[in-house]
Amino acid sequence: MSNLCQQIKSDYERLQTLTERFFLEYEQANNGGDRAEVKRLKSELEIAYAELEEKVTPFIPEEKILDVMERFISKHVDEERFAWELADVLNGLGGLDSDRAWQIREQALKTPNPGFLRGSVVESLSGIDSERAWQIRDQYNERTAKEGYSLGLVDLAFSLIGIDSARAWQMRDVIKNNESSGQYSLLLLSMDGIDSEKAWQIREQCFETSGTRNKMFVGVNIAGKMNGFDSERAWQMREKLLKDYVGNQSVYGNIAKSLVGLDSERAWQVRDRILKQDPIFFSSIVVGLSEINSAKAWQMREELFEIIRQGNKLYLSQLAESLSWLNSERAWQMRESMSEEGASEKDILISIAGNHVNWFKREND
Repeated sequence: MSNLCQQIKSDYERLQTLTERFFLEYEQANNGGDRAEVKRLKSELEIAYAELEEKVTPFIPEEKILDVMERFISKHVDEERFAWELADVLNGLGGLDSDRAWQIREQALKTPNPGFLRGSVVESLSGIDSERAWQIRDQYNERTAKEGYSLGLVDLAFSLIGIDSARAWQMRDVIKNNESSGQYSLLLLSMDGIDSEKAWQIREQCFETSGTRNKMFVGVNIAGKMNGFDSERAWQMREKLLKDYVGNQSVYGNIAKSLVGLDSERAWQVRDRILKQDPIFFSSIVVGLSEINSAKAWQMREELFEIIRQGNKLYLSQLAESLSWLNSERAWQMRESMSEEGASEKDILISIAGNHVNWFKREND
């Protein structure tokens, strides 16, 4: 049984015990007993219920995410700069294949700048292996191939995140054969969310065949494309990169961010190691706390929020990412506090809907 399941079982049993005690005291109070004890038990029961509810539904339901996105689009759809904001927000649709999620994608293409947003809609298909999604990818691939790809390969790479099907690997071959840099960055990006043997073989091949000049560049890309991976192979790769590129800001920062949803002792040891190397990595570590609701994670969020309160508003976006999909009362309170400190609507929406790296970690929990 997982730790979360054990906690839920323990909390449920405690809730049952409190409920029985409450009704017993309530009966006695009606017969002249102590009403103060009834009030105390009622308060304790409400807290216990709220704590159990947070564990049972730790993440924000899809319908609530889509509600917020629809309101955001409706409010700003006619604004000239809206396309730039919406492009980032659409990332939160990753892994969502419902009719309602598709309606939001279609709505985005009806805004004043549909050409700009077409690539963002394709990127929002990460984690979706349905025929409907593949029709969009195939049409986009055909269209951008005629235009010489340009940024089209980037959009297609994002759209393949978390998909391990044969069809996805065929499209990765297209990316590999057309990637102009020759440094595998888009191929590695497309394999984020995939912890399979085939994906690891390709990562290691990219690293070993990249040549001395490009090896660090490939290492930086691998470091940032293992989001939420908890396999032994992933931990070995992190260890290798930390040793080979001691203090490298890109490598260390990407590894810190890649620890999404990992609340184990091993994950915290890596975070502590990175922070000891240089305090500059603190905000990257906080970004990597996305989907973690533990006391230690909240202590770090509060520390970053105090820095924000002191005037460094640039960290609001990192703090927003660290709250992605969290449905606890504490998370909602922090979103309100962030708004009061000047966080943009886009940041708050990202703190709710997340981005490319969130959906597949939740799916695997």
